[in-house]
Amino acid sequence: MIGARHEGGYVLVVTLWVIVAVLVTATFFASRVERTQQLAIDFRDATDAEVEMASARGDLLHRLATTSFSEFGLGPGTPADTLRLDNRSYRSGPLTEIRVQDSRGLINLNAVDAETLARLIAPFGVDYRESARLADTLADYIDDDSLRRNYGAEAPEYRAAGLTEPRNAPLMSAAELRRVIGWRDHPELLGDPRFMDLVSVATVGGVNPNTAPFAVLMTLPNVTPELAAAIVATRESRPIPSPSLFARVIGVDATFAMTHLSAFPATSMRVTQSSAGRAWALRYDVELTPNGDSTPWRVERFARVELAPKANAILPVAGTPKSSGAADTAAPLDLPLRPSDVVIDRP
Repeated sequence: MIGARHEGGYVLVVTLWVIVAVLVTATFFASRVERTQQLAIDFRDATDAEVEMASARGDLLHRLATTSFSEFGLGPGTPADTLRLDNRSYRSGPLTEIRVQDSRGLINLNAVDAETLARLIAPFGVDYRESARLADTLADYIDDDSLRRNYGAEAPEYRAAGLTEPRNAPLMSAAELRRVIGWRDHPELLGDPRFMDLVSVATVGGVNPNTAPFAVLMTLPNVTPELAAAIVATRESRPIPSPSLFARVIGVDATFAMTHLSAFPATSMRVTQSSAGRAWALRYDVELTPNGDSTPWRVERFARVELAPKANAILPVAGTPKSSGAADTAAPLDLPLRPSDVVIDRP
């Protein structure tokens, strides 16, 4: 009798262990199945996002090749039906956000002067003395000689630091700044997507006040935060019609207007595409080539970049574009001439 009880207890224990093992195995496989299902859903969503981004890129390139430009941007010349080229956000499908920035609204690293560079990087905490060093090392890196500037660096300094010698040619991308002596020591610049949003290597001339971000407008002589905000507010409803007029507004001479300003978009622009749920964006430059052998555009410098904060100016921007949902709080400029009174300085 006692043996039968012991045998029955043993069977019960084994049965319980079998049940526990089955439950653990079932839970494990259920978790794996759930994980597999989630991976499949994520893969499907990622594929949908990639397809939508590719479609948006194709639509944009077609529009760039077939639509005329105006002072407002890409379109017939009225705010409502024009794709603005000031990096504001547009929705393209349920997932994709697309922004287009006229290259004339950015600081060209291959042509920037020391004063402009100092004003650009000061809000990031770089003092004037250090900005002079960065200006000289950048100029030495891109010029085609071996003469070292006061605060610059040429091949001997790069070799001494164990770095690759300078190419002595224009930067091929903004990311190449990481190879320049001095610049690599400033993560507050190169590691901040807000700074990288303000610079370009496109070969264009003149800052366009109709498309330049607030922080770029602040690099122009005599432009205060209040004036920069007024410029942004003004161009929402009417563009700055000519460099000569804008020169009078900011108090500079006609020579500066001719050499440093332009009121019309360039044929080069930077496109940034992002997708909902991703912390990164796809960025590339588009150069219109209407006389090209194969396509009317050339797409260059594809890169995956970190997204800057939504308010991507260095200082608070009054008069943020309506498409971003912010209120227009700055008073517009009291321009001395109407746009129709001035002949547009086209490229």
